[in-house]
Amino acid sequence: MSKLIISFFLIFVLFNSCQKVPIEYHLVTPNLGARKILVEEFTGANCPNCPKGTDQIKNLAALYGENLIPMSIHAGGFAVKITNSKYDFVVPAGRDLLNLLTPPEGYPTAVIDRKKFPNETGLQLFLPSWAGYIQSESSILPKIQIELTKKYDASTRGGTITAQLTPLEDINIPLKITFAILENKIIDPQKDNRVSGGHLDNYEHNHVLRAILTSSDGDPLGAQFTKDQNLDVTRTFQIPVQDGWWNDENIEIIAFVTAHPLITNTMEVWQVERIKIKD
Repeated sequence: MSKLIISFFLIFVLFNSCQKVPIEYHLVTPNLGARKILVEEFTGANCPNCPKGTDQIKNLAALYGENLIPMSIHAGGFAVKITNSKYDFVVPAGRDLLNLLTPPEGYPTAVIDRKKFPNETGLQLFLPSWAGYIQSESSILPKIQIELTKKYDASTRGGTITAQLTPLEDINIPLKITFAILENKIIDPQKDNRVSGGHLDNYEHNHVLRAILTSSDGDPLGAQFTKDQNLDVTRTFQIPVQDGWWNDENIEIIAFVTAHPLITNTMEVWQVERIKIKD
């Protein structure tokens, strides 16, 4: 009889230990302010791991909205055309940025605000760390504000872009500014090791770096800036004739302010903004 009672007790315990325990999920909503974050993703059509990183950036962009601004840079050994590719995404500015920010040790990889985070060996960061570093960057109060305005003539495909910079405090550090042209919704093949066959013929490439309107490492702005005293910086641009890509409906220009590396020993991004060339 005692053996029967013990057996029944063990069955009761095992049954209850297998019951599903409800798990509580908490959606962490970022504290969105005036600080915006630049994510420079290094990629290539021949990179089978890269779409996983691109998807992570999409997810983060959905969470942060306009506070996260990605730039997709095709440069390095994987940035070569593959079977059925129509376009070569490699541009001289992309090679320059690869050298400036140092080549990655693996993919997916991205540089976040050009910041060297504690315990990291360089600027290039692997995917698992992106969300945490972006969250930490979003909590930093901005020291400068950027407002972009543009003039664009669709008939000539030329225009101007102006960044109005407003220091939010007195600044006595040399700064630089970079303007870059990006294009969205380019359909072209991409390797992807997550799909059957290992590649996608109609992959949508977004935020693709097409050109830089300044020096690749930015143009100097000066070293002294007074709080609330605006500084306007203007550059001209010309969009090539549309030939499958260079669709002006999908073109955006980003501008970002960085520290001057030769003097401050850092290239950290202080603020970034973007604007479409067509409303």
